[in-house]
Amino acid sequence: MGDSQRNQSSPIAVTGAGGFIGSNLVASLRSTGHTVRAVLGPTDPISGLMPGDTVCDVLDRNRLRDAIDGCRTVVHLAGPPSVAGSFKQPAMYCQVHAAGTATLLEVANDFGLDRFIYVSSAEVYGQPDQNPVAECSALNPVSPYGAAKAAAEWTVRASAITNGHEAVILRPFTVFGPGSAKHSLMNLIIKQAMADSAIRLMNLAPVRDYVFVDDAVAAISNACDMSLKESVTIANLGRGVGVSVKQLAECILRVVGRDIEVLETGQPDRPQALDVHELIADPSAAGRNLNWFPQTTLDDGIRRMISDLQKAVAA
Repeated sequence: MGDSQRNQSSPIAVTGAGGFIGSNLVASLRSTGHTVRAVLGPTDPISGLMPGDTVCDVLDRNRLRDAIDGCRTVVHLAGPPSVAGSFKQPAMYCQVHAAGTATLLEVANDFGLDRFIYVSSAEVYGQPDQNPVAECSALNPVSPYGAAKAAAEWTVRASAITNGHEAVILRPFTVFGPGSAKHSLMNLIIKQAMADSAIRLMNLAPVRDYVFVDDAVAAISNACDMSLKESVTIANLGRGVGVSVKQLAECILRVVGRDIEVLETGQPDRPQALDVHELIADPSAAGRNLNWFPQTTLDDGIRRMISDLQKAVAA
């Protein structure tokens, strides 16, 4: 946390609370004494619901009103996270991310919103002109997911200007850790590295910036608690280190302790002309404005994922 803290007396509403980042955030906030209203999506697992938690579609205005009544801080994480999936259902992604964000802002402003924290995505940059990419770089999304996230960002900015509340827009790069989606690249590689005779992947060249889920959660927590210098704060969440798919596979093999081939299949899951070849964060703004510095190395994060998978198999 930063040196300057804000008074946090009202509950914090967290949408997307059943997702990968959202579930970790809710647990972290509650462990540090915050009162949290967890807003889960209709398809999220509902085990462990606490009093005040709600299952609600982010487009359902009436249910949202009941869910966030009395919350002056809202963290918005709801919406499907798959870039590849957005090419198959672009209208749905646009509706949930863009229209859903606008709906949530309308409802939140009715209750006297103080701060809105929107967890966007590095996908809003598309393929940047240079890497590492800073927050002042142009938004040039090349996927329906990135486009919907960019539209939501502009809606958040407009609401802050119009209604006078604070806004924090966070752009996570590739978040990983225990509990991440089973179809994620990291999980795919780990499972092959532990059991197969070779690792087979679509494309070994793309470069991404991997940030551990606990570090991403720490940034969001800081955004909830810190006094901010600007009415709209935008920050990348990444380590500032680019890792290719091939390097990621080699790193996982090193942690697992195996020496097998890493092969490229060349079977695309999206239009190849729209693939982002390299996306690396300049995280300095998060350090300046949110006192956030990632603590977990790639190797350590992978070890924790593998340990979690091994425990699940043994259980």
